[in-house]
Amino acid sequence: MYNFHASASAYAEFWNNTYGIATIFISRAQVWQAFVQESICTIAGESQFDLELGDGLNIKDVTTEAFQNLGENGIIRAADKHSCSECTHVFKRSGGTSSKFIDASSEENKYVKMVVLDGIVMGPTHCAFDNCLNDLSNSRGGSLCDQHHVSLASYCLVRNCDNRRVDGTSACQDHQREWNTFRKFSQHNIRSGIHQMLQRPAESYAWQPTSRGPNTQRHDDPASDPPLPPNYFTPSRYYCVETICAPCGVIIAWTKFARSESTTNILNFLGSVYPDEESRPDYICIDKACQVLATAVTNGSWETWKRTSRFIVDSYHYNNHRVQDYLC
Repeated sequence: MYNFHASASAYAEFWNNTYGIATIFISRAQVWQAFVQESICTIAGESQFDLELGDGLNIKDVTTEAFQNLGENGIIRAADKHSCSECTHVFKRSGGTSSKFIDASSEENKYVKMVVLDGIVMGPTHCAFDNCLNDLSNSRGGSLCDQHHVSLASYCLVRNCDNRRVDGTSACQDHQREWNTFRKFSQHNIRSGIHQMLQRPAESYAWQPTSRGPNTQRHDDPASDPPLPPNYFTPSRYYCVETICAPCGVIIAWTKFARSESTTNILNFLGSVYPDEESRPDYICIDKACQVLATAVTNGSWETWKRTSRFIVDSYHYNNHRVQDYLC
């Protein structure tokens, strides 16, 4: 039995240990190449789409162009119009009247659908430069995208500093102290030790942080962007991956929120997935639905949403929030 995390490096190590010999072995890059190419062929085949890419593209450009042609901005077409007994039910009156007592000729005698919208704080990386969401030019240690890697190639990466770098570093002479501090605490063995010390299971101390992640915003806090970092030594991270799921767990669409799970971002995401009234679900469950509703009323989008959908909150949020929030 071989137990491992399903990464490209782990697959390569497994294959080499099991089947490899001194003269034949595969690398992590080859495993990743095979996975990407096979995944693209499978998705293109299911979508009945003939994808043509230029010769000689590196794997990063292959995935970028494939997502542009097949990704559909995060909408998963295989889950389009998904329906099952868990996420589609016959309409029931608010008083609890069973659906079997509703007149068949009534407009209320119809099936209703609900989706659940939530964010997963997993923090994929992107370019560290301000307001740049491009992919990293080097995801294994780099902090900038291709464009800013070239434009800032010889400049200090401390914010608002235009001095030239010292050779072999990412900072100028004036900011070598910041660079050395960063290098000291970014070494793999030191970071691993800190993670074990701060995140050891079943232990809780007063000095431990009460929250983790790039943004300490809780789901029902007012949306606010985190402060800008003092330098560009490390890549920035998306705040969360936002998903729209059916109650049964089928993922319908996803996107990435860069700095916060704001109500405006949520409404824009819903609008991109459900651009017309016919496609919209009857109920949308969000843990901050009261705030989303308030924003929708303020910016006027509620005038279109109210004709088709209702925002509802989960029971945990309702029980802990409704006392302080009349709208909730």
